[in-house]
Amino acid sequence: MITRTAAFVIGVVLLQAQGTLPHLIWSVSLLPLVAAVRWLPAAAPLWMFATGFFWASLHAHWVLSPALPAELQNRDVLIEGVIASLPEVDAQRTRFLFQVERMTS
Repeated sequence: MITRTAAFVIGVVLLQAQGTLPHLIWSVSLLPLVAAVRWLPAAAPLWMFATGFFWASLHAHWVLSPALPAELQNRDVLIEGVIASLPEVDAQRTRFLFQVERMTS
């Protein structure tokens, strides 16, 4: 049980360690692997690893999918708004909430 759980977590962490989110086709291509090794008891850790990677990928695509409409990509867009939170600064980035009031393209 612990080995399977660790394999699932390693699959999720591996996805999080990627520099960019893999295309959804790569995640879907894991489905035959997941289905094939599901019935082999010795391959349970591999199955759980692939399931963790697949689950994390689907969740990331679901969360990020409404980010920017395709017709606005590769175009300059003027966004006006207010900073809605205090900046959070760490060693790698500074981030804050920005409340959009108006957008013109």
